[in-house]
Amino acid sequence: MVSLDSHNSLFSGGFDLRYHLKITQEAKEEDLWYITHLSISPKRDVFAVGGPQGSIKLFQIDTLLYCGDFQAHNGRITGLNFCRTNQHCFWTTSSDTAVSFWDTREGYRSPVYRILSPNNCPFSACGLNCSDEIVAAATDPYGEDVCLYLWDTRKLGNKMLQSYMEVFTDSHNGEITQIQFSPLQTHQMASGSTDGLICLFDVRKGSEDDCLDSVLNTCSSVSQLGYYGPSYSSLYCVTHIETLQLWDVPEATMTTEFKNPREENGTADRLDYFIDGIYHPLKNQLFFIGGTHSGRLHMFHVKDSELQSACPLMGGHTAVVRCLQWDHKSETILTGGEDSIISCWKSKEAQSEKPGKATSCVADNLKLHGNKPYNKPSNRKS
Repeated sequence: MVSLDSHNSLFSGGFDLRYHLKITQEAKEEDLWYITHLSISPKRDVFAVGGPQGSIKLFQIDTLLYCGDFQAHNGRITGLNFCRTNQHCFWTTSSDTAVSFWDTREGYRSPVYRILSPNNCPFSACGLNCSDEIVAAATDPYGEDVCLYLWDTRKLGNKMLQSYMEVFTDSHNGEITQIQFSPLQTHQMASGSTDGLICLFDVRKGSEDDCLDSVLNTCSSVSQLGYYGPSYSSLYCVTHIETLQLWDVPEATMTTEFKNPREENGTADRLDYFIDGIYHPLKNQLFFIGGTHSGRLHMFHVKDSELQSACPLMGGHTAVVRCLQWDHKSETILTGGEDSIISCWKSKEAQSEKPGKATSCVADNLKLHGNKPYNKPSNRKS
């Protein structure tokens, strides 16, 4: 059920579109740069963008000013995660069968670490735990196995590493699309798949049988996963039939399911899909953003097992939005999609605070080491 009452919503004042930027390849308008992945640095000054071309671009979050870009992989980006404890480093996975670790202080000519797929299959997703000590990556199905590998990052000691900590092969029978770790518990991991299952693991326990705590059946292909709640003991799931499900992790039970947004959304728009959720831990409020194929966006607040219409996000996109990132401290949303546009939204309440000077550690390090791969375009296209 959708309610039109937004007075109790944290963002009833709405969001402003602060900046948006259309990315083109080599400044050619006809060669658009499809956006599939976004990740914000823990310092919250820079974010990284990935797409099907295998390259990574970096921008300042407060201005969308271009910092640099490089060819990270020879295939599409399937995972992009900034480290939680190191503002300079991030992980990428790709369909070119590699997991790569990058340090902005080292430049981008080659990754600090490169892990080749043990079964020579393309990687489909990756995740990083909250202490940066475990990186997990899944590959496309390999025969009858769908492999989910875990590496202990503290044992990375050379440029090319094949040895993994654990491999899980029996939990899923379809492509793994999502890997998420709890923001609080370093050992809690959830994986979602096209087989409709969400598997919950305690990775401290060793073998796959011991690690697998629960299996949740969503009855549809999983497109997004996220932990939320005061102790992050709940999960939300967005499925490919555009349903939204809320799950209690300890009880392994679904608490709420919302309908396809085409059927009932409480707004003037007939929304076509859910994109992803955002959770405000300081306010303990969960929101979801839905969109239309023409790029219109709307935010909903989850309250008392209902979706409350919170506010529209106006003017940022012209096509399907594929990804979003949320910074609760600055109350900023980044969105990217099939129109090759990055949009930066900020809540009106947060904008009343005096902004500080935006700095970029990535830009500084590129300049310091002289490893900037390309000249900064004068028209801000990249």
